[in-house]
Amino acid sequence: MPVFDRRTIMRLLSTTPIGLSLAGAAPDDVTDEGLTDHLASFWPVYDHTRENEDRPGELRAGYFLPEKRLYTGAGITVSKLRIESWLPDFDKIADDVRRLHARFPAAWTRHGAHFDKAFPDFRVSAAPIYLMLSLGDFDAHLEPSKGVLPLFIGLDGIVQYHGANADLAVLLDHESYHLYQGQVNPELSLAKRPPLFITLWMEGTATWVSEVLNPQASALAVLLNDTALAAASSDAIRRAAQVLRDRLDSTSEKDEDRFFGAGYEGSEPARIGYLLGLQIARRLASRYSPAAMARLDGSVVRQLCAEGLTAIARG
Repeated sequence: MPVFDRRTIMRLLSTTPIGLSLAGAAPDDVTDEGLTDHLASFWPVYDHTRENEDRPGELRAGYFLPEKRLYTGAGITVSKLRIESWLPDFDKIADDVRRLHARFPAAWTRHGAHFDKAFPDFRVSAAPIYLMLSLGDFDAHLEPSKGVLPLFIGLDGIVQYHGANADLAVLLDHESYHLYQGQVNPELSLAKRPPLFITLWMEGTATWVSEVLNPQASALAVLLNDTALAAASSDAIRRAAQVLRDRLDSTSEKDEDRFFGAGYEGSEPARIGYLLGLQIARRLASRYSPAAMARLDGSVVRQLCAEGLTAIARG
């Protein structure tokens, strides 16, 4: 499972307009839709090193060091040892990453058109997208840096964790809804260590929106391409709902990891909080639109989460 932490999104969103490039970073290409491509310059360096002995060193000198500000902004430290560890696995998926890179701009344009239709007040200019390699750390990630809050897309992470034919529409809708939540409801989104009910709500509604906007998508795609999560039993879901209901106000990192962490190992699948939040949002679909859900204040959100978990626990 990926190392990335989607939950960070809830704590980091802001309404500050963002420029199209990180301070000091020189993007390869910038589109009108706010998409900045930092991957185009990687491929010539990568291809040149295929027959060389010191590939990690040459990749670091030829690509990663010139992109140091980008990687620092994304929260990634790129050492020669790190590249050496990552490279064998990347070589196996490099062709798939190339193909994904080629189709991503068109997918982003399509995403922007239909997301803007659903949320006309969303400001994409405040949330530029950066295409890059995450060295397997994440598929999509928001990381604040000196007042800048871009969305980093790790194409190698997408292929690694979602497959060569990843449903980009689902992934981008999920992430863009997080950005939208931050724009219209920063009070709920900016807590440094939010209680579990906020995490449950933010992730559950984002998962639901990705489902609503993509009715053709599979349940597996909506649930982060996590086969164990998509196959969670009714008993496991009920048990988890009962436990989470009693810990809604917890700010414990241990509790957060239990319900939303990718590495949890226990009686229910990892990240079951996403599924519980999705089920809560589904129950509320007749009462609230996606835009209205993003605007609810904390007291209402807590009550709705408690009521939803109680109903799920009862079966």
